[in-house]
Amino acid sequence: MTGQSSSRTGKPTRPSAVWFTSFPKRDEAARRAGLERVADNLDATIGTIVTKLQGTAGDILQGARVLATNVQETDAVSAGVADASREASANVQMISSAATDFSTSIREVAMQSDRSAQIAQRARADATRASTAIGGVTDATETIGEAVHLIAAISSQTNLLALNATIEAGRWPCQWLHLCR
Repeated sequence: MTGQSSSRTGKPTRPSAVWFTSFPKRDEAARRAGLERVADNLDATIGTIVTKLQGTAGDILQGARVLATNVQETDAVSAGVADASREASANVQMISSAATDFSTSIREVAMQSDRSAQIAQRARADATRASTAIGGVTDATETIGEAVHLIAAISSQTNLLALNATIEAGRWPCQWLHLCR
């Protein structure tokens, strides 16, 4: 009985030792070649995936660095705008006390200047939050890079295991032949 199911359990039965001895050497070579093709295909697929992940992680890291630089520049500009707005507010208040005829229009300018300072402060706070978020993205990108390196190491070990399995699979029928004699 070779590969048929048992009438009681419906499960396939184990092949007998006679079945193993009936394989010609060329079938064993074909099976070994098939296993090697599978291992090569697996290696190529994993290599492609690892390469794509490394490229993507590098692109993300580069983008995060550019964003971090832009956020820092925006933060610096926002600080300058806030300082200029405060200075303008102080100058407007001095002019207001000296020019009572224009006090109504000067108060309006002062209020607008204060609003601008508040908006600039909010923009600076937003830029700081964005900088923190970009730092998190940078950390996550580095973690992804580490994961890619781990996957590459696992891929290398998988290739070694596949090669070992191919070798052992080639030896297995020979071991059965030895035990059956």
